[in-house]
Amino acid sequence: MIVDLNVCPAIERQALDLAVEMRSHLLRSVGRGDLRATRLRFWASERIQQVVAWGLYQKALRAGELTPAEIRENLKEMIERSGEPPALDDAIDPELRSLVERSRSLFQRVQRLAKDASASRVKRGTPRQSSGRGRVGGEPKSLPREQPRA
Repeated sequence: MIVDLNVCPAIERQALDLAVEMRSHLLRSVGRGDLRATRLRFWASERIQQVVAWGLYQKALRAGELTPAEIRENLKEMIERSGEPPALDDAIDPELRSLVERSRSLFQRVQRLAKDASASRVKRGTPRQSSGRGRVGGEPKSLPREQPRA
């Protein structure tokens, strides 16, 4: 489930850029559009959120806050979910079409990475970590102590 460190920042940046673009699009389109356009906006927003969540899970895994098993469980639905949006046609606003296509592409990229990482882990026979949170042995990650005020 761990992915190359150099891949995650690029994906996170793309997801955050898409999220900002989607927010702007949503603000401009309030009260406009038909039900199909609304469904497409919802679909693209959901995929963008899932990619951002995947990036946060990668950070939590590297920090020892979550185990691979916990992440697999949380991402299971995302990995298995189809990346196809509702049908696009020529009547769809070009800006919305672009957002849908780019969010689909990024989501499918993360979906492939997650499947590949999961498959390579099984092939290597990598032992599973304990189900306890934190570092090896289930010890919780310690937080910095607050300094007494003078």
